[in-house]
Amino acid sequence: MIELVVSDIRNAQPPSEAYALILKEKEGERQLPILIGMSEARAIVLEMNKMRPKRPTPHDLFLQLSEQCKVYPGYVVIHKFEEGVFYADIHFRKENGEVFTIDSRTSDAVVIALKTHIPIYIQEEVIDAYLSDTENLVDISDEQAEEDDEELADELEMDLSDENYDKYISTKLEEMSLEELQNLLDGAVECEDFEMASKIHDEIERRKQG
Repeated sequence: MIELVVSDIRNAQPPSEAYALILKEKEGERQLPILIGMSEARAIVLEMNKMRPKRPTPHDLFLQLSEQCKVYPGYVVIHKFEEGVFYADIHFRKENGEVFTIDSRTSDAVVIALKTHIPIYIQEEVIDAYLSDTENLVDISDEQAEEDDEELADELEMDLSDENYDKYISTKLEEMSLEELQNLLDGAVECEDFEMASKIHDEIERRKQG
């Protein structure tokens, strides 16, 4: 497998609501642009710049819960590219040495990797499959890089407001299943993050009533 590192976050070309997460070979020059949304871009930029939001993010709660359960992330593998979508697994290790994997969106797996300093790998055939599919190539030329970085920084600064952060959390909670919400609620209560627990509880009740 090939080890990747996070190189940059840029606006996707042509301009859109999407961003390009640029992963680069650690021991090579090939780059892998992956289209992600604004909320995922925000989480990655925060980690790249060692910035901490006011309250724990869902990724933080996930890692706190995994620590309480004594399971520890070991590495990320991007193992498939199909119909324009990358598929990733996070490999975990239990305290007794047992290893297991969970399916993850690539953007979320990258955030976990950045937070825990674990390596990101990709299978050679996945890079080949992506690079051979010219319809999915993202323009990552350097001509607009500086301008794009400044624009993303401005959006990030705006997105750090309480109102936008609440919207970000609400969106993440809406994406989760009831089982995931319940597990996250248990973790939030265990960590005494009662503000987050309240948001999760409200989302659970909203679904039950709907």
